[in-house]
Amino acid sequence: MKQAADGITNYLIQQRVITEDERNIYIFGFNLFLKYFISLFFIILVGMLNHALKETLIFVFLCFSLRSYAGGVHLVKNSFCQVFSVAIIQIALWLNELLPFRFIASICLLLVFSVLIYFIGPVDNKNKPLDMVEKKVFTKKLRQVLIVQLMLFFLVIGLNQIEWANLFTINFCINLLSMLLGKYFRTRESRFFL
Repeated sequence: MKQAADGITNYLIQQRVITEDERNIYIFGFNLFLKYFISLFFIILVGMLNHALKETLIFVFLCFSLRSYAGGVHLVKNSFCQVFSVAIIQIALWLNELLPFRFIASICLLLVFSVLIYFIGPVDNKNKPLDMVEKKVFTKKLRQVLIVQLMLFFLVIGLNQIEWANLFTINFCINLLSMLLGKYFRTRESRFFL
C-alpha cells in the first residue's frame, strides 16, 4: 500500500496538483484510504460469499463502534490485522449460523459480557498507552456505546429478530476476548501482538 500511495503522490506532484512540501500528508492520506478501501472490499466480499451482507455490515458496525473505545489486542503488522479481522467476521457469521441462541441465552450472555466489558475497558496497547485524561474519556465513551448497543439489542429482541440479536452477543464476546488478550499481551513480549 505504501508503494501505491507513493506512486499516486508522485503522479500528483508531477502534475503540479500538490507540492513537494505536501508529500508526507498525501502519502499518509492515500495509505490510510487504501487500507480502509481494501478492508471494506474484503468485508463486503465475505458478506456476499456467505449470502449474509446485511448481517456482515451489522456485525462490523457493532464491532467497530464498540472496539473503538474498548480497545484490545493489536497485531504488529497491518497485513496480519486485515487478515485477522476478515477471519473474525467469518467466524462471527459461522457462529451466528451454527449456534442459534435462544432469546434467554442470548440475553444472559450479552448481559454478562457487557458487565465485564464495562469494568475491564478501555484497554490500551504498548504503541498507544492511554494517559489518565484519555482513559477517562474512553471509559465514558465506551459506557455510552455499551448503553446504546444494549438498547438496540433489546429493540431487536422486541422485533423478534433473534439472528440479529445473536450478532450483538457474538460482538460483545469477541470484543471481550480482544480486551482480555490485550491486557495479557500488554505486559508480555510477542512477535505478533502489541
